[in-house]
Amino acid sequence: MSSPLTSVYNGVTPEKWAKITADLAANGLSVSGNNGEIDHMGVSATYSYDGVDNLSITVTKAPFFIGIGGASKRIEDAVNKELAS
Repeated sequence: MSSPLTSVYNGVTPEKWAKITADLAANGLSVSGNNGEIDHMGVSATYSYDGVDNLSITVTKAPFFIGIGGASKRIEDAVNKELAS
């Protein structure tokens, strides 16, 4: 079993957070509020957004064929897409 993988993002404004949550939801990952858990198709993660600038996402579980690294990468791509815009 792989260890949890945490990604930390800075520069996440409330507007960007709204876009990130919408993008994750479009990919089937339900995000509600600034802190919580994501559980979808065997992927489990926790997230914490301070409401100002900082976001932390920790992937704790993923199917063997995706792996924690692969699941983290998919979430990271969605977050970075919005941070770059």
